[in-house]
Amino acid sequence: MQRAHIAMQIGALALARGDMTAALLQSTTALPIARRSENAHLLASLSMLRATALEGLGSGSEAQRSRLEAYAWGRYGFADRSLMQIRLGEIANLAPNATQAARN
Repeated sequence: MQRAHIAMQIGALALARGDMTAALLQSTTALPIARRSENAHLLASLSMLRATALEGLGSGSEAQRSRLEAYAWGRYGFADRSLMQIRLGEIANLAPNATQAARN
């Protein structure tokens, strides 16, 4: 589980650097760990990380699927909807060239 949390942080740093491939790799590696532990908060965060990276790589439809997964897990994992929106927005906004669609 600690590896999944670390991967989330490394992925976030990769997004901020504009390295979408590294961010995607970190999220892809960590998502199965988070699923096994059923950590909805981490699953939401990793799914949004993945969605933002995919958007940056030009995979819009796959990014949208991952974003929907992030919202589904987020509704379960966060105390309230506004906290979920803040957290997922923070992740989406890490990417230097994030599109408006990824920020909503």
